[in-house]
Amino acid sequence: MDSPAALAAKNFIMELAKICPVLLGRGTDLHDFDSLEMFRGLANVMVVSDVRQMFFKKAFGFCSVEGEIPGAKPDAVISCLPSLSKAFLLSVGVKHDAAENETVRLVEEVVRGWGIANRKWRKQGVVTIVAGHGTVAGAVSSTGHVMVGHDLTYGKETLEAADADLVVFGHIHKAQKTGPAWFCGSIARLNNGENEAKGFYLGDLEAGKKATLTFIVTTPERIVVDIDLGEDPADWEAKLQERVKGIPEGALIKV
Repeated sequence: MDSPAALAAKNFIMELAKICPVLLGRGTDLHDFDSLEMFRGLANVMVVSDVRQMFFKKAFGFCSVEGEIPGAKPDAVISCLPSLSKAFLLSVGVKHDAAENETVRLVEEVVRGWGIANRKWRKQGVVTIVAGHGTVAGAVSSTGHVMVGHDLTYGKETLEAADADLVVFGHIHKAQKTGPAWFCGSIARLNNGENEAKGFYLGDLEAGKKATLTFIVTTPERIVVDIDLGEDPADWEAKLQERVKGIPEGALIKV
């Protein structure tokens, strides 16, 4: 946690929290583990590592219990669906040998419950959001392939059952809208093959109206370059020196 990358991430979140409230949801458990704990307790930052609804009021901030919000109602209700760890699944009784099917069923039940609550909140003028992490059926990677991976795949109908004004997801690096879910993708090119524009979504939310977001391209972006020198040429160093001419400093080059 004292690595340059971790310190840069923490500084980014602290600076962001000076501008706006920040909700952090657990990502892929293969590499995120409990790293978000380093952000817990920071001012204007809420860390969520399990399935739950969060309540937000501008004058008060985040709260995990509805009754703790002062005043008649929250400004927004955020239904959080972070990446589910094995420990969490075991804690709610999911058997290991049928984990995927049981988990999908469990999530569908939870989301339908959120839908009932969200319809109630909408009538009171409260914005409803689903913030999740994982794959949504039909989403594609930067190379155009339909995503199939370690994380659970959520059906479009499941997410639509939440009846939320906005559904946002992390996990896939390519920005896209799949069914009701918006993926903003990664804010930088992280792997070779990610040659699409990178950025984030911005939009205004109004209770009872499906959100329409605008993609904001961030610049500068790190350039990713593949160089193929052929079948182990004897003069590979000279060929490489020639090929890298004109490539901007800071580019990620795979030879």
